[in-house]
Amino acid sequence: KEIHTFYKYFKESNPSNPKDYLANYIIDHEAGHIHTFHPLELEIAENVIRQIEGLEPVPTFNERWNAIAGEVYGSTTIGTLDKGYVWKSQQFAEFPDTINPTGPRHGCVRPYGCTDFYEDVATYLEKEEGAKNPELWEKVADPKSPNYDPRYEQKTELLCAYGFFTDASCAEIKGYIAEAKE
Repeated sequence: KEIHTFYKYFKESNPSNPKDYLANYIIDHEAGHIHTFHPLELEIAENVIRQIEGLEPVPTFNERWNAIAGEVYGSTTIGTLDKGYVWKSQQFAEFPDTINPTGPRHGCVRPYGCTDFYEDVATYLEKEEGAKNPELWEKVADPKSPNYDPRYEQKTELLCAYGFFTDASCAEIKGYIAEAKE
């Protein structure tokens, strides 16, 4: 019943083609969640071995990401559905303190990414609004732009280093960044 209710709400809230929405947002986004856990498991195991050997642990992907992100999580407001409960929804997240409440801010590609670490990573992987979108870099990569924030590039470099993107996608993204800085 809950899945049917979600699908009905999803279909009604997305007047464009739901298949396009699934292909451009949800699949890459949810795959990002799965991929986020992979390096963490390996790094925890590596750090246990390092401690046994008397070596200092290395920062995990999560620690490195959070060091770049800073104190941004929770900087969005989440809308309420007509039934009265709060839905942690991509469609409803907004930045409460800006003229453009849905655009990239605070190193997050869109407001939903600023809800927590996992959503931040996952939104970077989306085709339409994530790091593979050249329009994002036009807004945030030019140091002369009022929206410039080095965290976008730093997070993307970390995603590339950890294999979240293919080498070809990383090269393409670096091209977008270079173009935006010209």
